Amino acid sequence: MIIIADSGSTKTEWITQDHRCLVTKGINPVRDTEEEILNVLATELMPWLYPADGNASLTDGEQVEAIYFHGAGCIPPFAQHVYSALHHFFPNASIRVHSDLLGAARALCGNEEGIACILGTGSNSCLCRGGEIVRNIPPLGYILGDEGSGAVL
Repeated sequence: MIIIADSGSTKTEWITQDHRCLVTKGINPVRDTEEEILNVLATELMPWLYPADGNASLTDGEQVEAIYFHGAGCIPPFAQHVYSALHHFFPNASIRVHSDLLGAARALCGNEEGIACILGTGSNSCLCRGGEIVRNIPPLGYILGDEGSGAVL
């Protein structure tokens, strides 16, 4: 099974390759400690994948092969906290942790050139080309430089 996560400070949306969905608390490693991230995974994600009632979201013998996590604050060195927390529960999975902006850019533009923007709790924008960010003026942090975001509005 492959799991893709889109995470902001407010919520994290998880989806499997067969379109099973879950929304958990937001994960932002700039704000959250690794322990707090582990807690969200332990109390919200893992019970969804392996519920106590036996109605598992994973079919018998199914394993999580890969996790693609795109999230707010997932930039070096903070992304390592998310990677470590995910690796704790999924040691055999291929885990990729990238910024939410890269996820938005790849979803919007694919391998073409374009401009991707995020206007959520925070805001950010970039020029992307070939599935990578080629130009970005980073925000100054939560609220500072977040003109147009939900927090400012």
